[in-house]
Amino acid sequence: MKRKVISLLLTGVMTMSLLAGCGGSTETTTSESSAGTEAAESTAAAESTESAETTDSADNGDVVEIDFYMSSTPFNDQERVMEKANAIIEEEIGAHLNIFPLADYTTMQLMIDTGDEWDMCFTSNWLGDYYGNAQKGAFADLTELLPELAPETYNRIPASLWEGMKVDGKIYGMVNYQIFGSSKRLGLRFREDIAEEVGFDWQSVKGMDIFDALNKIETEYLAPAMEAHPDMIGWEAQAGSNLFTQAQAAQFFNSEYVGDSVVGSIGWINYDDPTTVFNQYASEDFMEYCKIMRRWYENGYIPADAATVTDTSPDRQAGRYLFEVALGWPDDIDFPLDKAMSMVTDINAAPAVEVSLTDLVMPAAAGPTAAVAVNSNSANIEKCVELMELLNTNDELYKLICYGEEGVDYSYDEEGNVVYTDGGYFINYNDYQIAQSYDDEGFDRVPMAQNDRGKQSEEMYAVIYEGDQTAEASPLSGFVFDPSNVQTEIANVTAVVNEMLLPITTGSVDPEETIPEFLDRLETAGASKIVEEKQAQLDAWLASK
Repeated sequence: MKRKVISLLLTGVMTMSLLAGCGGSTETTTSESSAGTEAAESTAAAESTESAETTDSADNGDVVEIDFYMSSTPFNDQERVMEKANAIIEEEIGAHLNIFPLADYTTMQLMIDTGDEWDMCFTSNWLGDYYGNAQKGAFADLTELLPELAPETYNRIPASLWEGMKVDGKIYGMVNYQIFGSSKRLGLRFREDIAEEVGFDWQSVKGMDIFDALNKIETEYLAPAMEAHPDMIGWEAQAGSNLFTQAQAAQFFNSEYVGDSVVGSIGWINYDDPTTVFNQYASEDFMEYCKIMRRWYENGYIPADAATVTDTSPDRQAGRYLFEVALGWPDDIDFPLDKAMSMVTDINAAPAVEVSLTDLVMPAAAGPTAAVAVNSNSANIEKCVELMELLNTNDELYKLICYGEEGVDYSYDEEGNVVYTDGGYFINYNDYQIAQSYDDEGFDRVPMAQNDRGKQSEEMYAVIYEGDQTAEASPLSGFVFDPSNVQTEIANVTAVVNEMLLPITTGSVDPEETIPEFLDRLETAGASKIVEEKQAQLDAWLASK
């Protein structure tokens, strides 16, 4: 099977990953090296023949190959684990799953835009542009197929989440419903041992305004902690804890994205004035946040290379961050639970505590927080939905793909804690991209500690599930933005944001000098037109209610 974009763009480690994922079955064509019309016609004919053969194979009951793309660096021992996983899949539904991790997920969008071949992919409201790709027809309409071919999965998901998946009344993806819930109450996570060492009262920031909290943390925690531990990193400014690139973090500012929340999106509403769309980068909050980041950068709390580092997982796994954004809830005041900093597998190596700052809200786009879509041009759409049902209902299969083999890739120590094997199969904490971690019978799809802590976790997840049923709904629930009138402006604005935002929000440049230039370039790119278009559509939607 030819994968045009992959063959052109992915090299080195990623190419090796793709070959491993294909199990060596990828065909190589020589027609692509020939010039002229004859070569193009030969390639088109080969693609047509291959598509017909795939369809015929499905009709004849043969094993159907399904290619699934997700955002991740390569997995250790993927071939071993997928061989066992596919033994289950082939027996249950007659399909063979090929997983392709993409370290640069912009490649996935390029594959979609150029009509390359793929069957399933991870998508969301923050990565993979669920709404945009659904609106332009790249994703298959699953509205009728989900209840028909994936009834168990479909029926366990709250109706409010399916509403959030709808685009013009139709559903274009499967919700990967997670045990950590869909409603949001944001907070911060601290190194418990270091906070105690420097005498920082982390509980005192509960419910605080974000700026009051950051300023308090700077003087009472970051300064003394960095002095005592100069090898630590104060704040992960460039990734998950960047409050203007982490989509959900708008809630820290009592706000929410309007219609889309991918990097580069312009247009928030404030919950105190939910009918008015504004450019978040022109807000006083943005300037104030960037001033704080600049101060932290100059004081050494943020690394000097923060604007250029793309993978912070090694520092996370080493427990080097002093504090970070916590997207889950409840916090350790309302529900104390032993935990570690993100991506740290040994709690004792980097113990953590969390405290909430915001109210509990069910965001408008909560449905596609994590989802899986099917290519509208796939020859195997129905088989893909069958695979979704299997991934979501077969716990053995889900655990195998997401965590590997028990006793080989993970085990339980004498105290019942989960221990992951060094060098074993590891999906890089991307299990949420595969399927749901919640099922009707509880929370046993995820390996949990077999002790009191594990029982506490199950109690906490039950609280979270109940919160999903009672959270205050976003004032934008049911609103879907149609970007077709401002596609050029969105592309231009995105280019400016991709170029300038990280240096500003990581404190790498002086915000008072750079933000005016940033805003000028956004204006030239069409930011105001995007805000105006969102406002017009929001006004029309509100009038129709």
